[in-house]
Amino acid sequence: MNEGPGDVIYWMSRDQRCEDNWALLYAQKLAIQRSVGFHVVFCLVPKFLDATIRQFDFLLKGLKEVAEALRSKNIPFHLKLGKEPLVPDIHAFVKRH
Repeated sequence: MNEGPGDVIYWMSRDQRCEDNWALLYAQKLAIQRSVGFHVVFCLVPKFLDATIRQFDFLLKGLKEVAEALRSKNIPFHLKLGKEPLVPDIHAFVKRH
């Protein structure tokens, strides 16, 4: 965890939900304590574990619900389209924020 002067960014991956997401709540708490912005980022890759179209549809519908829930709390949600490895995409995003 980098504790520089910028915003707190939560890279959402496995836990694609707002409710009962302790890492998300902790990141939000850090942002509030530091009086900085808070962003949630999810990177969608075109091919993930040989997922089918149906599985991607389910994933995207769930992410839409996440985005709406975050929007209702005034938390920006960023859906990034990327390809493996994701680290350069996230690194570029972090540098901008």
